Amino acid sequence: MKLPFQNRCLYESPALTPDLQGYSTKVTIHYNTLMYVENFKCIVNASECEILIRAKKNLIRITGKGLCIDYYSRNEIKISGRIECVNYME
Repeated sequence: MKLPFQNRCLYESPALTPDLQGYSTKVTIHYNTLMYVENFKCIVNASECEILIRAKKNLIRITGKGLCIDYYSRNEIKISGRIECVNYME
């Protein structure tokens, strides 16, 4: 039986995903009130109706009402409020 995997074994763990390696930005949204962005570069702009974040390869534009940056660190940002739209821009 030939397996479609490179390592040819069903029980070996797969390679780490790009977000775990820190190569790509990971966005997690809970309902429309809470959002986490991991592995981002910087915050470009922040107001109550728009937050603009520079990701690894693009810009992330979050629009809504009552938006607030609850906390941020070098690797992660937590945004709360009424999130209405998330755009990925070049």
